[in-house]
Amino acid sequence: MGNPADPADEVERLWLQLRHVADERISVLEDALSAARADRLGAEQLLAAQRAAHNLAGSLGSFRRPAGSEAAAEAEMALTGPPDLARLDDAIRRIRAAVSTGPTR
Repeated sequence: MGNPADPADEVERLWLQLRHVADERISVLEDALSAARADRLGAEQLLAAQRAAHNLAGSLGSFRRPAGSEAAAEAEMALTGPPDLARLDDAIRRIRAAVSTGPTR
């Protein structure tokens, strides 16, 4: 990272401090997917997964990971109505990939 006053560098430093929150939210989505596949996804877990997807969509965009933000929005949509498990699974994989890569400039 270059100049400490560079806002992009500051955003990346903050991301490194808070990445664990994104990982926790992804785990919520993965747990919901597993529960849905086992036909045991309850209303409370579904709501938690919808909230996690929504929060990821916003935070990943803020941390310059737009592909992850788009995938999280897709996950949120996949959890609306009867869960679309294939769509959710694909979205989770894309979120993981975006979190694992660096930001877009």
